Amino acid sequence: MDIRVNGKSETVPSGSTVDAVLAVKGLDPALISVEHNGRILEKSDLAGTALKDGDELESLFFMGGGEMIRHSDPGFFPSMEECIGIGWQGE
Repeated sequence: MDIRVNGKSETVPSGSTVDAVLAVKGLDPALISVEHNGRILEKSDLAGTALKDGDELESLFFMGGGEMIRHSDPGFFPSMEECIGIGWQGE
């Protein structure tokens, strides 16, 4: 059966579930959210969601980090170069 995973065509066995595809790809469900045919799945639904030919899966990784930049002018938005340190001296 052919599905799309993160935009790429993949062939999986008939009757595969979302959690089985994640396991084969080495993706930890605790670290991602999964979109199935445009709908975000609850973690509790991963094992019970059977895939059909033509289905689409997207794995969404959430990342945090970085540093908040403050400036006295609320309309000021630094350029990317300034954010990464090229010419940005901060306050």
